[in-house]
Amino acid sequence: SHKNYASVLSKEWNIFTFLRNPMERLFSLYNHWRTWTDEEIDNSTVPKHVKDVQKLARTLTLPKLLCLRHKLVRFMFHNGMAKNLVANATGDVLSDVEKMSEEKMIKKAKKRLDKMFMVGIVEKFEESMFLLQYLMRWPYETNIQSLNAREYSPDTEGWSTEDRLLIEKSVALDREIYDYGKKLFEKKYYSTLARAINVHNNATNSSLLRSLSFKKEKQKISFVHIPKCAG
Repeated sequence: SHKNYASVLSKEWNIFTFLRNPMERLFSLYNHWRTWTDEEIDNSTVPKHVKDVQKLARTLTLPKLLCLRHKLVRFMFHNGMAKNLVANATGDVLSDVEKMSEEKMIKKAKKRLDKMFMVGIVEKFEESMFLLQYLMRWPYETNIQSLNAREYSPDTEGWSTEDRLLIEKSVALDREIYDYGKKLFEKKYYSTLARAINVHNNATNSSLLRSLSFKKEKQKISFVHIPKCAG
């Protein structure tokens, strides 16, 4: 759900999130807006001014869409990952987040990630799901499907230098958040694997998971015989 959870969940809940490559996220969001039908938009419960901009968006190139001043476009398409982290954590409304300085927004978003039970990475989906299942002591499922996923790349022909600069600016803060989140993920992933391997080596009848490999920069490290949710 895209609902705000700050006022609903207690501190006892384990909250995690998945971060996605900011440019891929932007392209996917743009494509999602383009594929809405009139019926889907008309039957939604959003205000009319939102429906109007949703219909308009289908006729625009990505650079043209980014130039719209509509508050929902500003929130979703301009560093929307950072803004969603801040808004969902603090309960701030769109206008409050839009008024924040970039420095304050980055600081709040990173602080939110620091408090997460786990930060996953969409581009490391398999490794992220292993980590989540292990931390939650869930039975390990090897055939996890990535649903509602489709490849999409916008037609960049005709984009000017100004267009490209606008797009880069629209993901600048998200890139910083994404890189920060990847470091958090790798740190927890490797420490968890080390703990899992240690538990397995000290166990006599551990259930074994299939081999996983995780590539970090140019070095490929393979882990085998990892215990199943041992604790």
